[in-house]
Amino acid sequence: MLTRKASTGDMLAQHELGIRYLLGRGFRADTVKGAFWIGKAAEKNLMPARFNLAILLFNGWGIDWNPFEAFQHFQYCAEQGMVEAEYVMAQLLAENLVVSRDWSKAFFWVKKAADSGYEPAREVLGEFAKRASVALPDSSLGQPHHAGAIRDSSGRRATGSSLGWEPVFLEFGHDTVQGNDDIALLKDVLQQAGPKLTKAFGMTQMLEGKRDIDSLELQSLERASESGSPEALTVLGRCYEKGIVVKKNLLLASEYYIRAVRLGSSRAPELLWKLIQEKDYFPALKSRAAKDDPDAQFAWGSLAAFGFDPLLMQAGAFITPEQAVKLLTQSAHRGNRPALVELGLCHYSGRWVSQDVEKAFEYWAKAAALGSRDAQVRLSIAQVRSPASPGDRDPAIDELRQAAEEGSMLAEVALGYCYETGSGVPQNKGEASKLYRSSAQRGSEDAYLALRRMYDEIRPSGEQFRLAER
Repeated sequence: MLTRKASTGDMLAQHELGIRYLLGRGFRADTVKGAFWIGKAAEKNLMPARFNLAILLFNGWGIDWNPFEAFQHFQYCAEQGMVEAEYVMAQLLAENLVVSRDWSKAFFWVKKAADSGYEPAREVLGEFAKRASVALPDSSLGQPHHAGAIRDSSGRRATGSSLGWEPVFLEFGHDTVQGNDDIALLKDVLQQAGPKLTKAFGMTQMLEGKRDIDSLELQSLERASESGSPEALTVLGRCYEKGIVVKKNLLLASEYYIRAVRLGSSRAPELLWKLIQEKDYFPALKSRAAKDDPDAQFAWGSLAAFGFDPLLMQAGAFITPEQAVKLLTQSAHRGNRPALVELGLCHYSGRWVSQDVEKAFEYWAKAAALGSRDAQVRLSIAQVRSPASPGDRDPAIDELRQAAEEGSMLAEVALGYCYETGSGVPQNKGEASKLYRSSAQRGSEDAYLALRRMYDEIRPSGEQFRLAER
């Protein structure tokens, strides 16, 4: 009966039929058919249908990925007073991807949603007000929530879906945590990873109010750091810097921070910069390096690679590129896996040495043989970017998937590339945008630039979608 009514043009039946196909209620789940019928209802301006169609367009589910068409549907729903659409509009106006960033307009929409009692909007209202330079007493900041659950024809949230029909929005960033509240800083770093990874790290309890990290959580962080999670590496660096759960060790803290920086952490560069200005840091670094300590050799060589020359000079620790390569080589010969990875990066990019990609692969293969997941991910990335046949890429794709699940942002960005280009997987621009967006939210500039490139490739010519210069 529902199908017959939908076929006669009944927009409520069309929308209900689409929802049932999306969620697998009474039919085998079929996103293409779901998008088709929801689109039919959206053509008649049924507001929940337009909102749901926007979600499908935004994610490329059952329909070609098109965030610009999605924006127009979100805008219509917001103008009609749908509170979730108002919140979505605020987020999109803050991203500088679909339309030019406009904090004043973004604040207008988020305040409308907050005034209607929408909790996610209330939580971020203060941050939007600050960005828009609007005085807003008694406001509080919070982690932006995802908006956009599939709605039924009455506008209520459709239940029963385990597929997570939610667009993922870029955050607008966090202010640096001031003072010495280490727990607050650790929470801030972990929240940037998102709830899924936080759960994988075993850190949910700490974020929900627990004041300390225990030994089991530390083990989870160690596993995540080995998989290449910049957030886990940053948290471990802070633990060793301040002696949280573990014995204070500034040199080991700097090694974790260095690895986090290499893997795209947005917070680690600042923490590393402050750490190496501790009065005890460079004396310990030089003393241990002189004793052929591989950790100290790696840290010293890597600090030179990061361009900290003024600070190194001030501390009497300036080294030439040749000396930096020598330190990294000595550390690598003693089995230091991060040093092997760093040397591979030197040869891959031609920094300080002649560019030699095969040499880079040799270093990464040695590190991988010693158990470095970071190195294995880099080898897998090289494989999916090579002209090898798709069948040869299956093990590399599997490795990237597993590493991404465990927190590797490098693997997550690489998977985005695979879905964007169809390298080793069926091309899926929606999935690519989701992966890039997740990494950009975690602080990856490479992911944001890739996402921006994808948007620019299909950007309409109209004035509405023309971006101002960044």
